[in-house]
Amino acid sequence: MASWRRWSVCVALAIVTTALVVAEQEVSSVHVKVFTDSIEEFVEEAAFNRKNCEVHNVTLRHRSLTYYDVNSYVACSNGQASCYLIERVHEKATEVACPTENFQQRIDEETAYRAQVAKAPVDVVEDDGRRRLSLIVVSTTRTWDGGVVCYQMSNEFPFTRKQKEYIHLAMGKYENSTNVRFVPLATCEKERLSYCDSCANWVDFKHPTSGRDCNSSIGITDEGAQVMNLADRCFVVDDELKTVYGSAMHEIGHSIGMYHEHQHPSRSVAVFWDSIEQGIWSELAIRDLSVGGPYDQESVMHYPMSYGFCQPNYCNNSTMKTNCVERGTKFCNLNDEDDDCVDITKDMCNKTATEAIGQRKDLSVGDVAAVNELYPTAAWPVSKSKVGV
Repeated sequence: MASWRRWSVCVALAIVTTALVVAEQEVSSVHVKVFTDSIEEFVEEAAFNRKNCEVHNVTLRHRSLTYYDVNSYVACSNGQASCYLIERVHEKATEVACPTENFQQRIDEETAYRAQVAKAPVDVVEDDGRRRLSLIVVSTTRTWDGGVVCYQMSNEFPFTRKQKEYIHLAMGKYENSTNVRFVPLATCEKERLSYCDSCANWVDFKHPTSGRDCNSSIGITDEGAQVMNLADRCFVVDDELKTVYGSAMHEIGHSIGMYHEHQHPSRSVAVFWDSIEQGIWSELAIRDLSVGGPYDQESVMHYPMSYGFCQPNYCNNSTMKTNCVERGTKFCNLNDEDDDCVDITKDMCNKTATEAIGQRKDLSVGDVAAVNELYPTAAWPVSKSKVGV
């Protein structure tokens, strides 16, 4: 658990995976509603024809995601292809027109560049302005010194009194279970603390007046104020997996360095790729890294069922012999060869287990272990908490 979770924690603290983005665009959000409330309602019975796609004389394989620029990709599913621009990391990408000139060349160049970066030492930061969208490296430059996170509630985009209480509750979940501590920026400055680069860096909590943003920078950015948006819908409880502070807890997890658990290379959930929007494909793709530690389905950093997940039934000799899979079955993911994997069907899904994915009530045991491995010592005891001071 701890070894993967540490990787998951550190995953977005630097620079190596399959998608790229400018550093200041590194944000994360949750709960884009993709489906309705049950597997039966959102999975259509359709025969997958596995048709490839043709876009400006470029042939793309069925169920493929191919980058042609730092934060642009083309997706193909059953003969239907579209291009997308990732404007905010971990949100639905924006559909755009595919390039009409040199499309194949752009794909080839981007593919070669990514292959080169993947082979580079993990502690080498790129100097051309391109930063990895997600994974990996353990980088102390992206962790908060001493595990102390400075924060400020925006006056320009103010929260209600209740919403502030919910954010403080989310902070309390971390302080009570981990070594992370939070301090208001004004308190840091008043007490002349050395943390947060002597109060020079902080999380700027903002309450957008419109929109549905729940997003955060990942780890410390060393750029002064780093925005965390929590719109009204981030405090809504519309299913039994959520709490009023759940989305804030998830986003705070990102701000201290945690990444999404559902992209674990050993995840047990399958994805209904051909039934979900291509604009969220990049957010569900497995990160192709060899790491240790088990996948943690109970993590607060896991997306919910509404993103097209299916936890399968596992076969056994007594009670489950049909509509099931053997443990360790490899489900088809993006860019997989069809004969190397199994396509999930709704009959294979364990409805109860699937609907339990994506809880926003508390930190899991794995979450706590990961955070404490990243921040092994608390700056002060919980009894001297500065939250809300």
